[in-house]
Amino acid sequence: PLSRGQTKSGMGGGNFERSNSGRALFGGWEAMAEVDTIGFWDKLKGTGLGEKIGSLGPYGNIQLLDAKFVNGANKGKVPAYAPEYVVKWGLAYHLRKIFHASLSSVFVADHYWQDSNAAGTVGTTKVGTYKVWDLALEAFLYKDVLSVFGGINNLFNETYYSRVRSDGIEPSEGRNIHGGFKVKIGV
Repeated sequence: PLSRGQTKSGMGGGNFERSNSGRALFGGWEAMAEVDTIGFWDKLKGTGLGEKIGSLGPYGNIQLLDAKFVNGANKGKVPAYAPEYVVKWGLAYHLRKIFHASLSSVFVADHYWQDSNAAGTVGTTKVGTYKVWDLALEAFLYKDVLSVFGGINNLFNETYYSRVRSDGIEPSEGRNIHGGFKVKIGV
């Protein structure tokens, strides 16, 4: 068994090394905002456009992170998978239970893939910054019981990776198109 603070990392061939990465401090800030622009207009002007044409709104989330090892073998280094920022934002449209659509994105800062901040066997020290956009659509065919949906993940076919392992880089999927039907059964 590992003692407190120790990690087990693969070295290939079934061999493992036990090490203590050290004590890290993580501090951050996160904020989210969303607005229904048509609903806001309705409130401001006393109109009822939202009932007729639906809601349209931008939304966003930002996460800021400061992380650092304060003692141990990696003192002064940045922990693995601790990007300085992650920004998510998009635009959503809803027309009652008739039609929904959203375009969303995620932007991630570059970050180290291992606690030592070294390249290791893969030849790169960091997971590079990346941005990915997704599109999702849903049309209701019968109330909220039957709908058809579809979408495109990685809309602009961004080439990126978000994970590195000791045996190499694990690339993320390219553009992915999906769709289907949904049937709501019961309550």
